[in-house]
Amino acid sequence: MGNSWISLLPYQTIDIVSEYYYKRHQRELNSYDSRSIISHFRQARAFHDNVKHSDLSVKPLLQYYCINSLSKGMIYLLDCTKKEESLCPSHGLKISNWNECIKTKNFGDMQFKIQDGAFKSLIDATNNCNYIWHNSDSVNHSEIMPKPSDDSDFLLSDILKTIPNLHDEYYQWFKEDPIYVFINEMNPIGYEFKIEPYYANADTNEGVEPYLHEHYEILKVNGSTTFKPKLLTYRPVFQYWNWGSTNCGRACIVPHICTKFSLNMISSMFALSFFMGMLSRYYPTTWISILHGGKGDKCFPYLYSAIEYIEEYFPICVLDFLNSPYLFEEIDH
Repeated sequence: MGNSWISLLPYQTIDIVSEYYYKRHQRELNSYDSRSIISHFRQARAFHDNVKHSDLSVKPLLQYYCINSLSKGMIYLLDCTKKEESLCPSHGLKISNWNECIKTKNFGDMQFKIQDGAFKSLIDATNNCNYIWHNSDSVNHSEIMPKPSDDSDFLLSDILKTIPNLHDEYYQWFKEDPIYVFINEMNPIGYEFKIEPYYANADTNEGVEPYLHEHYEILKVNGSTTFKPKLLTYRPVFQYWNWGSTNCGRACIVPHICTKFSLNMISSMFALSFFMGMLSRYYPTTWISILHGGKGDKCFPYLYSAIEYIEEYFPICVLDFLNSPYLFEEIDH
């Protein structure tokens, strides 16, 4: 894996950014747009350096500023129609029920509404795609999901369910296991997939098998079991980061947000960081109460681990997009 921020250093230089942009879009960058791109990458790095040494009371806010700047730098590189002066100066997300959820401490019920701005531009620039390290130490699979329409909404809990690396923290918060299954094989063209011989965490989670039977058609041919979505026109394939001696990732099926769309990993992390950043910025009493044993602090292990998770894996996802397209994408399509 290495240090992702070291790998992002070239995008802080005008020469390399200009060469990258021309190779990707076959057009020249003017001086202003070049400086705009590298400014966002440099600012993201500065925020990142401050996040590492900041107090937890302000860490989520600084991290969100880092994520926002890094996202915009990537957006301008991937989407030649997006410029600093034309991108709507908005987060692109609105939470409509802050006061209610602050009062009840049911933060999973936070309702997000998508608006014009950075979040929507991030989904568009990444085509709502997940780049997956499937039993590999590098990207070897891509999964495109339907984009949400304008004004679509979703809950914070919809995002929390799609991060299998935080399964223990999810259980501590909600007293139920998140549903996910490890994939063994995937059809690169259709939506069929095969799972490992056991139902991932089914030994402790009774909801896994009923979920699969409700949403997927189970086909058994020659002793092999294949799953095919019943109503979904996509597969919600996400990443389980399995860092250790091998640094290999694993592909997972996770719960979908709705039949019409899901959010890819990078936009899900953006939304989660937005929530934590705005919570610490505009509701500091609630945030600091969570940190220091106040009522409703059972979410603390998840949110603390989420900060570490985003710090580790968001820049990896950015690099996966910047290094695209991959040879297997040309072969598959």
